Amino acid sequence: MTISNEAVDAVCAAHVTILPREAIRSILEAAAGIIRAECLEEAADHAFKDKKIQGLQRVLIGNYLRARAVAERGEG
Repeated sequence: MTISNEAVDAVCAAHVTILPREAIRSILEAAAGIIRAECLEEAADHAFKDKKIQGLQRVLIGNYLRARAVAERGEG
């Protein structure tokens, strides 16, 4: 997984100008929700394609993961 431009923008928006340890914490906190959302979206993509999961379950799991991603982004 690569970090999206959206995650980088969130870090830049944090205006980090504090001590290094606090800066790292601020950077991670600024990007955490976006990174979690990206991971959930990637997991949803895999769930929709996973042939080991039965049809309806695959859809339910994929939809749940997508809904969690939306919530992480604060869109829902």
